Amino acid sequence: MNGGVDALRTEGDGRGQLTAAGLGFAACLAWSYFVIANGITMRQVASVPDNSIWTACIGIGAFCGSLTLLPLAKPSGGTSPFADVGGGH
Repeated sequence: MNGGVDALRTEGDGRGQLTAAGLGFAACLAWSYFVIANGITMRQVASVPDNSIWTACIGIGAFCGSLTLLPLAKPSGGTSPFADVGGGH
């Protein structure tokens, strides 16, 4: 994402771009499923929680869920706008 022009290179067999497109599509499907399932659930609940509380619970759940992906994170080798943060420049 932060690779700039380097991210647009088409070297190799293009599997990286296909993987990224597939993951993006899967993310859209997952979000669409969540919106539909959340709407169905909220219609079936007798006592609907306050919007602020519900939003906070969803945010906390998303944060906790994203922590499970942290071991899969690795540097891409591209440039980053945060590379010089704290360098004293």
